[in-house]
Amino acid sequence: MFIIRLFRWFCGYVRFTVTGDFIERFLNLAMRGGVNIWELHREENRVTGCVLLRDYKRFRLFTRKTGVRVRHTGVAGLPFVGKKYRKRVGLLLGVVAFFVALFVLSQFIWQINVNGCETVDPQTILDAVQEYGLKEGVFRGSVDAREIENRVMIKLDTLSWIAINIQGSTANIEIEERVKPPEMLPLDDPCNVVAGHEGMIVRVEAHDGKAMVEKGDAVQKGELLISGIIESKSGKNIVKHAWGKVIALYDETMTIRVPLKQRQKVLSNEKKERGFLRVGPVEIPLSLGSSPGENAQVRIEERQLSLFGFALPIHHGQRVYQDFSYEEVTLSQSQAKAQALARLEELEEKGVGDCEKKDRTLSGEIDGEYYILTARFVVEKDIGVTEKILTDRAKEGENLQ
Repeated sequence: MFIIRLFRWFCGYVRFTVTGDFIERFLNLAMRGGVNIWELHREENRVTGCVLLRDYKRFRLFTRKTGVRVRHTGVAGLPFVGKKYRKRVGLLLGVVAFFVALFVLSQFIWQINVNGCETVDPQTILDAVQEYGLKEGVFRGSVDAREIENRVMIKLDTLSWIAINIQGSTANIEIEERVKPPEMLPLDDPCNVVAGHEGMIVRVEAHDGKAMVEKGDAVQKGELLISGIIESKSGKNIVKHAWGKVIALYDETMTIRVPLKQRQKVLSNEKKERGFLRVGPVEIPLSLGSSPGENAQVRIEERQLSLFGFALPIHHGQRVYQDFSYEEVTLSQSQAKAQALARLEELEEKGVGDCEKKDRTLSGEIDGEYYILTARFVVEKDIGVTEKILTDRAKEGENLQ
């Protein structure tokens, strides 16, 4: 679409209005004659549209046959710009050079984005794709996205899939991380399922082996839950690989300590802004001024420019500097509690995020120079872990070692 718009702009085009009794016949004759008309709109007894400058000159032939009246309402494009600035050749050449430079720069990749990272470092993905040819400044036509995807998948076992989408001068990399299954004993190794945590049994799903506990039982860590040794009909013991789920309720406690006296960063009200343009790897400053001090916080705001909906390899941005200093502050109990609750939310996702929380009780108090928040959870979770059964043959092997 951008190429078509650019072509029309270089050729020049005319916006026109057609009035009369035979507008449809006029349009049909024009289109049959190879005239390309776009942005057609009917407004009561007239039709408006756009046509290339060279085709507009052919309208006279069709108006004679149909008796309609055509008049232009606007013009745009390089021929009209050139006519307007024909005495300023340098300016015109500069405009042409600018668009040529944009076209050339747009054939290279100047920005690479990585999306979907949770535990994988985005720099790891960037290093991998760079090794196989995708990097800033590379010619777009030389990048084989599918080949790079296949090579990166082989190189990084932490990915479930990867997709590289190139739009203009930007390459967007979408990834999904591989979820590693929990380590389990081989299915041919005899084992029991034992409690990895104390708790009260809610549900037992013994898929293989013999359930040794039932709903309502209280168990201790290490207690046998599903036995891999079962008795056959003939009275002999059979050793199997026991597996299943044993869901239990148990208490989980988290403690957050927040110091009441803290050293906090205080930002000044004065801000200094420094604008810039980034064309590919080159950054052009748009403003001058004294350099910020050592104690200055910087925030970068940047956006990619576009022309006719096409992303350009040009970014406009600014750096916002704010001086800061440190002050010793004493938190109130409510302020300390707010900090503790924010930390608790983070720890909840990491610490008990893989289980269902049934209840949460919070209590807080000031102890000396600290505010202490204690969170007690009642959680529901599969507490079963596999434990290998040492048969006589295995015991003999261990003794030999």
